Amino acid sequence: MNGDLLARALAVPGYTPVVTPIEEHDGVLVKREDAWSRGGASGARVRALFTAAESAVGIVSAGARISPQLERAALVAHSPDIPARLHTGYGSDTSEIALAAAAGAEVLRHRPGRLSVIRAGYRVDAG
Repeated sequence: MNGDLLARALAVPGYTPVVTPIEEHDGVLVKREDAWSRGGASGARVRALFTAAESAVGIVSAGARISPQLERAALVAHSPDIPARLHTGYGSDTSEIALAAAAGAEVLRHRPGRLSVIRAGYRVDAG
């Protein structure tokens, strides 16, 4: 049976494993959100960001300085070459912030670096 279940699923019209990679393990189909990748970023949130960015003129996002959301948003914006404005707390660069800046994102730092302050700045920017 190993491989048979996936083969039958692939034969179903409209089945799209390209959207979410599917693997079969001991007769069980496993949805691998983490295996989806594009533009150097991976996962279901990145796929959703790419979908939203298809017709966007830019990306505005917010998160803590250590949040992978910031680097993901920057990488998604870099791929179709649209601007990204990322709101985060004041402080020294983290690896996530450094990667986001290297991808061309504008990093806006808020003081104090509390999430409520960061979100308030994001809301004003997002309009």
